[in-house]
Amino acid sequence: MDPKKKKKKCHGRVSVEKFKIMLAYVQIMALFRTNYAIRWPGSVRALFRLMDFFDFNLVSLVALECMHRSTYYFTFLVSLGLPAGFALVLILLKKIGVCRYERRLMKIPRTCVVTGVRIKNFMEPKQYHSMRVASTINALKDAGWGTPTPRQIRAELAESTPLLRPASSISSGNEMGGLHGKKGLTTEQKSFISTSNTMIFKKRVFIRFDHLAYNNKIFNMFFVILMLIYPSICLRVTRFFKCDSVGNIRVLGADLYTNCYDTEYYVMAIPAILGLIFFVAGIPMFFLFLLWQARTAGTDWKWEACSKSIHRKRMALAEAQIDAQLSREFWVKPIGIQEEKKACINYFRRQNFRDHRVKNRLGFIYYRYNERVWWYEIVELSRKLILNSLVALVTPGEDSQIVTGAAICLFYFTMMLTIRPYKTKSDLNLAATTHASLFFTLLCGLMLNMRVPFLGKYLFPTKIEREYAEMLFVEIVVMLQVGLVCLQFLLGVIWDGTCSNETKFLMSLEENRDLVLKQAIATISAKFGTNDTGGSGSSNSRNKGSDGEKFWAKQKTNESDTEAVMDNYVNDVVSGQKEQASDKVIQMDTTKKKKIKKVKIPSSKAVRKLFKDYDFDESGMIDLEELRDMISEMHTLAEGEPMSNEDAQTDAELVMKTLDADNSGLLGEDEFVDWVSAGLRIPKALRDASSMKDERGRRLQNFLSSVETLANEMDDEMAEQGEDDLVIEEIEEIVPVVAKRTFKRTKTEVML
Repeated sequence: MDPKKKKKKCHGRVSVEKFKIMLAYVQIMALFRTNYAIRWPGSVRALFRLMDFFDFNLVSLVALECMHRSTYYFTFLVSLGLPAGFALVLILLKKIGVCRYERRLMKIPRTCVVTGVRIKNFMEPKQYHSMRVASTINALKDAGWGTPTPRQIRAELAESTPLLRPASSISSGNEMGGLHGKKGLTTEQKSFISTSNTMIFKKRVFIRFDHLAYNNKIFNMFFVILMLIYPSICLRVTRFFKCDSVGNIRVLGADLYTNCYDTEYYVMAIPAILGLIFFVAGIPMFFLFLLWQARTAGTDWKWEACSKSIHRKRMALAEAQIDAQLSREFWVKPIGIQEEKKACINYFRRQNFRDHRVKNRLGFIYYRYNERVWWYEIVELSRKLILNSLVALVTPGEDSQIVTGAAICLFYFTMMLTIRPYKTKSDLNLAATTHASLFFTLLCGLMLNMRVPFLGKYLFPTKIEREYAEMLFVEIVVMLQVGLVCLQFLLGVIWDGTCSNETKFLMSLEENRDLVLKQAIATISAKFGTNDTGGSGSSNSRNKGSDGEKFWAKQKTNESDTEAVMDNYVNDVVSGQKEQASDKVIQMDTTKKKKIKKVKIPSSKAVRKLFKDYDFDESGMIDLEELRDMISEMHTLAEGEPMSNEDAQTDAELVMKTLDADNSGLLGEDEFVDWVSAGLRIPKALRDASSMKDERGRRLQNFLSSVETLANEMDDEMAEQGEDDLVIEEIEEIVPVVAKRTFKRTKTEVML
């Protein structure tokens, strides 16, 4: 089968945000039947009753009326007790998870390196805490912080708190190596125990990772449940305060058999007020508090470190500038301490939301929104609160209530289109469709209530026929638009799960952004050093002296000149012009109509270093699996886009078959270096012409180009580090005069 005709498999990932958008749409529209006194057609009312299922009213879902005569107060109390009940269940599940995973840890105990006895118990909490505090104080002192304050110690300890009880490889009572008269272990026994403990330690780490994932699922489940039952709680609480008059008696609008302003009503007003505070207003504030706490965690501590170290502050500003450039945001150099603090803290907050621990626990709330509108879920909760509950208290039964509801829908619709909160276009389109559907549905209801002859006053012979036609028209319009919204939702979910790479590309783009950011930071750190940065380097490296320290020692200028040097260097790294002079050396021959272009060939040392970087088991040979990972990663780094597993496997098999001269199934270092060196000495024009002949040539040329790009970058890094034994060759290529001068794209340019 021709590879060119081979269809590529589609890989997608369903967006959870589409389900959240659709759930909000259904929950709001379901209450159009009871919140507004509109003469809806029969089929529309039946549709709204069908949507009531997503109101998650536990009394109606489990048919408690069959066992107990349900009053509004009973339904009201059940709704208020739902969050507490679910919280207790999840707390129980969390405790069960701790017991389960701790038992798994005890099934593979480590051996004491002093006595050789299996350790089947955990460390004492006080002992572990004292060890953490002592090591934290020593680390802060080594970082140049002097004697740390209790607040600094607490901030540092908060960075890593184990969920399961800690364990040690030394049994209790033998921490100082005392055997109390017993015979010690031999060297061979200690070596065997250390090797065994290392393997067991790795298994125990994976168990702790599994428990962390389990714990994150518990948190996600809690947030999902709160979002599902929030409209129902708001509805029950707010309707408690809505009373209607039946003759001379005031009764609840939601239950005409329940009187208002009697003794029972005033008693039930206490939980109603508590529900209004802790649930109606408390759930959105709880979400906002969690997001704000996660976003601002440690930012003051990090800025305090920057304020005490000029080098750390410069590095933080450089990282903020590069991150803004990669995120396609406008960057203005901060002037003054206040602007620098604002820029650094804003960058620290964004990094907090990208942390995998925060993303796994709270990502359900904010991850699908753009970083600048991380708070938009609170806006969605406020929309549910107003349209499901508060609007029922505004002139109930009158046309002005419908006008108010339509105006609120239009306001949120305009707000959503203005700020465009969603990361993916499909989510934005679905949200816009649902907002428009809610608005036009209320508009149709308003025309029915006001008896507006929107089909023409004299088009029908009688008033009854006109009203029947108007009801039929509204029925068709409402049913049709709801059907189109559901169809758009279903097609979007199917497309995301089968053939759309929108979500996958978004994740890959973010991963590449983080990778480029780390590499750019590493480049700047290598140039300007890490001295006096508050713990970024060890004391040993500081004593020996790095290239960055020598760089700073040579600077005889004042503080502003030093900042200008670093600013220029950061701008060069961001713009990709730093290596411009060394990447291309072009000489013009004015006597002939041609260019002689000198092209740099990567050194054999860089090619060998590249080979060793992907020889993961350090066996001196690369097998097919390692070669596949090598090709996939090099393609991502060189081209700025991910490579599918099928293409990586196909390329790995082709490269192995081509380079493996002895057919051993393993690629040797000399085989790799000889093939790359020989291929790069062939003029690029000939290589491009050869790659156009067949698929095999194209794949080999792509592999060679990726190796060339990364090897050249390694040469540049080694040249900056001042390695004297670096030998870089150059060859001449003749190209037409009309060819434009091009420069190698850096990873930063690829991302931009």
